[in-house]
Amino acid sequence: MARLLLAVTMIFGLWLTSSDAFSKVDVICMMQNCPNEALSCANDWDCATAVTCVSSCGAEQKCVVGCLNAYANDVFDNFTKCAVTANKCINLNKPDLPFKCSKPGKMVTELELSQLDGKWYKLGGSNSLYDCYDCQLHHYAASAPGANTTTVQVDYLVKGVQGGLQLKTIHRQVSQPDPANPGILVQDYAFNGLASLAEWRVLYICDTCHIALMYYCGDIDVYGFQGMALFSRQPKISKFERRVLWLWGYDISNFCHARTKHCPY
Repeated sequence: MARLLLAVTMIFGLWLTSSDAFSKVDVICMMQNCPNEALSCANDWDCATAVTCVSSCGAEQKCVVGCLNAYANDVFDNFTKCAVTANKCINLNKPDLPFKCSKPGKMVTELELSQLDGKWYKLGGSNSLYDCYDCQLHHYAASAPGANTTTVQVDYLVKGVQGGLQLKTIHRQVSQPDPANPGILVQDYAFNGLASLAEWRVLYICDTCHIALMYYCGDIDVYGFQGMALFSRQPKISKFERRVLWLWGYDISNFCHARTKHCPY
């Protein structure tokens, strides 16, 4: 059985070396550290298809994210966590152009994490690749007064390759690292097994009108991303709230819009 496990891992690894999506595939590393995860992935249709799909993407982030949304499952997450994130047996190809954030200097000067407690609908944003999944809900855990760490559960729906919608859930660790800049939040999480770290800047938050506007910038393994996202305690934004944002200098007319109606949660 052990020999079969190693043989399948070796064949799986050698197949990955033929792809231009990966700059390194260390088959020996996979055989030593991730044989069970590789075997499980090779025997799982969705996981193997996800790997095949990603293999065809080169360094194109939109293609990779599309593959992960369509096919990735827990088996794939375990494989990438072991082979890519934990043991560096596989390295993804970096995009040709280096990514650089364009962080806004303007943000809130006062923020308690407890202001974020509870549910926030993500209504849309400036990055259509990440901001406009159906039924995006961010649920922040309750924070004690003065706390500088919390967690947020992000739920959203993606279209499956065989039709229908499937629920995706990401659990993020949130910290407020700089007391001098409380509007800066750092979110640490895994996206389909790939390590991700992002800085979020709270540009505007209104406790009475229940909306928040945030800028984010981060990376998923080798892929950089940034955008500006609109959140609300309600599944839609009113004309008054749009006016408030406009008066504060934020025009959201070009944001993509996420569906928030008829959600299963």
